Amino acid sequence: MIRHSEKETIKFPDYIQENDVPQVVDYFCDDAVRPYIVVCPGGGYEVLSYAHEGTEIVKWLNEAGFHAGIYLYPLASKIDPETFIAAEQELLTDLDSDDRISRVFVLGFSAGAHAAGLFGMRPSQKLSGIVLCYPVVSLTAPFRHEGSANNFLQNALEPNAATVYSLENVIHSNYPRTFIWHTVTDDAVPYDNSLRLAQALKSHKVPFELHLFEEGHHGLGLAKTTPTACQWPVLVESWLYS
Repeated sequence: MIRHSEKETIKFPDYIQENDVPQVVDYFCDDAVRPYIVVCPGGGYEVLSYAHEGTEIVKWLNEAGFHAGIYLYPLASKIDPETFIAAEQELLTDLDSDDRISRVFVLGFSAGAHAAGLFGMRPSQKLSGIVLCYPVVSLTAPFRHEGSANNFLQNALEPNAATVYSLENVIHSNYPRTFIWHTVTDDAVPYDNSLRLAQALKSHKVPFELHLFEEGHHGLGLAKTTPTACQWPVLVESWLYS
C-alpha cells in the first residue's frame, strides 16, 4: 500500500479522473496517538472528488482531533472487486501496525461510501466503526446507482456479482457499528439505499445510527449551507468519540 504524507510535493487535482493503484494521503495532526479516519471520496467509481469529499473532510477531522487519510481507490476499468477488497484489507493491516493510531474508522461518500462499507467485510484489530454519507448500497435494481454499479462490476467474474457486492449482503454479526446519513430529496442515489442497509444491520444486531434529513441534493460534502443536513459533522464527531 502506497502511503503519502500531506507534506510531500505530490499534488492531486480536485477531481481525479484516473487511478489504478490504491494509495493513501496521510494527514496526521501531530505525533500524539489518536484515532485515524480513512476518508473515501465519491465520484461514481468514475472519478474521485478529491477536494470536496477529500481534503475538505480531512481538514475538518484534523481540527476535530483525528488523524486522517484520503484513500484513493482504483477507478472504472481498473477495478477488480476481489483485488479491490484485498487492497482495503492490506490498508487495515498497515494501519493496525501503526503505533500512532489508537482506533480506525472509515468514512465514505456516495460510491466512496460503498467502498467504505466493504472495509467491514473481514475483521480488523483496530477498525471501530464506519460512517456512510449518502451511500451507494445496492448494486441491484430497483435502487442501484447505474454508473457506480456498472463501473464497479465491469470486471467481476461472479455471475451474481451485483448481489454479492451490494452492501446489504456483506453485513455480518461482527460488522463494525455504523453511522449513516442521507437526504430524502436525493434524486441521484435514493435514500432507500440507506433504509435497506439499516434493515440489514438491524437483522444482524449490528449497532447503528441512521439520520434522514428533509432536504438536500446529492453530493453535499460537509453540507455547510444546507438546513438540517449541516448538522451531520457534529453528530458524527459525537458518535466517533462515544
